[in-house]
Amino acid sequence: MYYIDVSPSYSGARIMAMPMTMADGAPKFGAPELRFKASIFPTRTGVVRDYDVAPDGRFVIGTATVDSRVPPANVVLNWRQ
Repeated sequence: MYYIDVSPSYSGARIMAMPMTMADGAPKFGAPELRFKASIFPTRTGVVRDYDVAPDGRFVIGTATVDSRVPPANVVLNWRQ
């Protein structure tokens, strides 16, 4: 079982793995282990993360890149004045 430990902050999120087995019809959990550190960013519509999980359970980690062809955004404050 995998889970995200976001304490104390989202920027310091840790992806944890916890072994799980079934015994007598009940789940038994082992000690959690750190898999890697990740960044997740809460937004109004969901969460942006820099990783994904492959169908076979292995993690696929993506990184953000900067495209130099895209011009920077300009924010103009008090534009009516």
